[in-house]
Amino acid sequence: MALYAYQALSKDGKKHNGQMDAPSGQAVNDQLVKQNLYPIHVELAQEDGAGFDWRQLFESAVTSKEKILFTKQLAVLLKSGVPLLQAMELLGDQFDGRMKRIVISLKDKLKEGGSLAQGLAMYPRVFENIYVQLVRAGEATGRLEVILERLTEYFERRMEQRKRIVGALRGPLIQ
Repeated sequence: MALYAYQALSKDGKKHNGQMDAPSGQAVNDQLVKQNLYPIHVELAQEDGAGFDWRQLFESAVTSKEKILFTKQLAVLLKSGVPLLQAMELLGDQFDGRMKRIVISLKDKLKEGGSLAQGLAMYPRVFENIYVQLVRAGEATGRLEVILERLTEYFERRMEQRKRIVGALRGPLIQ
């Protein structure tokens, strides 16, 4: 399946923009009609490496909080016995914007037979090398959920340290 961007009108004339994961543009049209929306424009959403899209200029970057949330939720799902592909499908509904496109791209990579680490490596600005390598090690050992839990702890501690440093630097500026 792929991610499609759409524009549609409701019965009262309000314009709706969004994205939907579907096997085809026709499936997006059908889904919109079921939601009592009238499709105006449906197109395949651009991926990071698939060319330039002007909308990406105005889209916010993936935040540290989103990355921590993604890692933590994936760890919880895997620990509870949910298969990786199904976990990615569930996570796709939890995010918006760029992170949603990344999760759908990761899911597609898994469906093609690739590994999670290979998919993460396609987004070096979001997932740094240490993240990718630790996920690769977790996949190789079969203990991916443990690695993801430790990555979550690491990123939470790192975010807390940054907050402390910024707070310490702001103190002297205010006085």
